[in-house]
Amino acid sequence: MPSVGRGHFETYTAQNGVKHAILSKYFARYLQALSGTAEAFHYIDAFAGPGTYASNPGSPLYALDLLSRQAKPYAASFVESDAASYADLESVVRAAPAGRAQLEQPWLRNAEFSDCVDEILARPAFRRYRAVATFAFVD
Repeated sequence: MPSVGRGHFETYTAQNGVKHAILSKYFARYLQALSGTAEAFHYIDAFAGPGTYASNPGSPLYALDLLSRQAKPYAASFVESDAASYADLESVVRAAPAGRAQLEQPWLRNAEFSDCVDEILARPAFRRYRAVATFAFVD
């Protein structure tokens, strides 16, 4: 699914609200529910956008915040095909504080998600841990 363009990120839409509600309600509980069996967590955002929407944090920041609040090792992968949005995303994600259990810097790519799947699944978390609970937003 190609990027919808930068105009999509200038206003906070109902779609943004739904994605963020899923993260704040479902993803938080997902982390909690699987913390007893997962050895590590991996969050994937296939269409990450610029990292913020108007003055609101975007899904990458929501996810990194939730991941940093739990104790298991974690990794995050963010893909954005729009070059300008990617530049913003990279800046926002690199400035986000790392959690104590973060395995490595978040992985970022300016590409189409379909071109990155093999590389994402080859991330060190999958080689290092047997049971990696992976949550992917492919919206």
